[in-house]
Amino acid sequence: MGGALGAADPRTPSDRMAVTTYLDLDGRAVGIAAAGGAASAHLAQEAVDRWSSTLRTRRALIALPSPHCPADGSGGARIPVPRPSAAGRPGACRTPAATDDTIASYRERGDCVLLLDPRARGGRDGRAGRGPVRRGEVVEVGTLEAIGELAPEDEARVSFVVGACAVIDKVTPLLRALRERFPALRGQHPDQWCYSSTDMARTSKAVIEASDLTLCLGGAGHLPDLPVGIGRLRTVRSLADLSPEDVRGAATIGLIEADGPAGAGARAGLGVTDVLDVLAGIGPLSVVHHSVRTTVSTNVYQSPLTPVR
Repeated sequence: MGGALGAADPRTPSDRMAVTTYLDLDGRAVGIAAAGGAASAHLAQEAVDRWSSTLRTRRALIALPSPHCPADGSGGARIPVPRPSAAGRPGACRTPAATDDTIASYRERGDCVLLLDPRARGGRDGRAGRGPVRRGEVVEVGTLEAIGELAPEDEARVSFVVGACAVIDKVTPLLRALRERFPALRGQHPDQWCYSSTDMARTSKAVIEASDLTLCLGGAGHLPDLPVGIGRLRTVRSLADLSPEDVRGAATIGLIEADGPAGAGARAGLGVTDVLDVLAGIGPLSVVHHSVRTTVSTNVYQSPLTPVR
């Protein structure tokens, strides 16, 4: 490791460059540098000195995103409306279409349909309001308090569906309370639940718990449903938001990237690789990827680890 202040370019001797370097595992010299003219050389030196004080060996723990789902995000649950089907598109999540079909079948048989989703805003077929829930009506339910306020027209004709791509860990307490309240409750088969948001929430939680600092890269999208009250979180939307004081003393830095409304292709702003470039300049860096993946099998006798013959 070393620092120096010298000419940035022999052809322009008035320019000065401050440099701090270290030898990486493969023997390469890596580090940071800042250049300035004669009047600003001291600012370049001060910047390099500040960042040099953070130099150490680190891990970058990256939360790998789950496959994108059209219904995933901060928009909340929704009362189904006619729309083009996405089920035929390669890689498209089939849960929204399956959920819509299930809701339609429950309404046709005259049930009060409860749409369970912690993102719900309490809509009733697109309308707000309270009062008895009529047969054939769809009501968004997002809290335990909302369950206590339900007044279905016929308690023997109550069905539930899970909001498309909702976080299942937050849905199950709602479902447990519903079963206690309405013993005759009927509902959607769990094979129709999507675990993409659940997997990302669990991945993010594991990264935050294992990191001294977690950088939430906001960009133009929304961040996953992050746990509250654990770890040290810092939202960063550009490299200008990142300071030496943020990373000093952090041996493991978690990186969680926002998801754009149309997937990775629509993501804008700061990305994981941008931050990795910075971290690699201030010490030897090990990049670790972390992910949680849930698979659903309709064959109860076959494990995902069992070879298909």
